[in-house]
Amino acid sequence: MKKTSMLVLGLALVIALLPVSSYAQSTTEEPVSEEGCTMAKAKIATHATAATAAQTDHVKKYAAIKDSIDTLVSSATAAEYTDVATLTAARDNVTIAINSYSTQAKVYSTALEKAQSAVCGEEAGQFTDALATARTELVKTRTTSTAVKTSVTKSAVPALKAYASWLKASTETAQEKV
Repeated sequence: MKKTSMLVLGLALVIALLPVSSYAQSTTEEPVSEEGCTMAKAKIATHATAATAAQTDHVKKYAAIKDSIDTLVSSATAAEYTDVATLTAARDNVTIAINSYSTQAKVYSTALEKAQSAVCGEEAGQFTDALATARTELVKTRTTSTAVKTSVTKSAVPALKAYASWLKASTETAQEKV
């Protein structure tokens, strides 16, 4: 997770290090120099590759969490847990957050690709507009990633703890009867 954060932070740093006029440029100003644009595109390509790998890792981890919750919901249903609805609602919240992250990550990747393929100097502001869009999508991607974590900690974890407590109590009761 720290490696992923560092990669995303690195991209943000590259974008932040570009002169303000290069990404906040209006269409009436001079375009970014060809050399500056080429160097920025090379850095964007490197970070786009890293961001895609990080997003893939996030999606795999989130899928594993969802699968674990699915397994526990099935187990709770089989054990006739009285509050399966809370577990199911928590699973649904996590699933919605994960799907939102997956969608946003794709949008961010597309924005990076557009910034990388934008023509330097040909159309006024094309590159800088694409770069600004990528920056905006990065912020949204971070927000959706945080939403997944929040959904897990605020919704799923309490529901799973309640199920674990119920399971422990029901196991102890069953052992006392024996």
